[in-house]
Amino acid sequence: MYSSNQILDISGSFRQLNKALKFALDFSENKESDICYQIVGNKYCIGWLLSDGEAPKGWQKYPFTPSVAIIEQIIMSELIKMKYEPCGYEWGDGSCSKGFRMRCLEDSPELEDEGIENPFYGIVSIEPYTNYYDK
Repeated sequence: MYSSNQILDISGSFRQLNKALKFALDFSENKESDICYQIVGNKYCIGWLLSDGEAPKGWQKYPFTPSVAIIEQIIMSELIKMKYEPCGYEWGDGSCSKGFRMRCLEDSPELEDEGIENPFYGIVSIEPYTNYYDK
């Protein structure tokens, strides 16, 4: 995404997804109109288009001109359908809610083993994440 050993790991509520997406696209120097996606298991992955405007093998081009506002809604609707881990803080005096975790995609054979095709073209993966809020 950025450098070969870049670390990006953001978790948050769905109301923060828009800002996280804008940050990732801006930081990766990709325009929202030049992105593609693939959904693999419990991950919604965003990548960049080839120089000819086509999606790399394994990636899908959006059938419309993508914008962060539209992509945010699509991601939320996909994540809601995915499996969330239990809260794990039942002993606490707080509350839990469904949210997201965004991480940079590395060009790694491990990601290919997980089913992500051509991870080199990836910017971020977004997956379900259970947020815990202390009282």
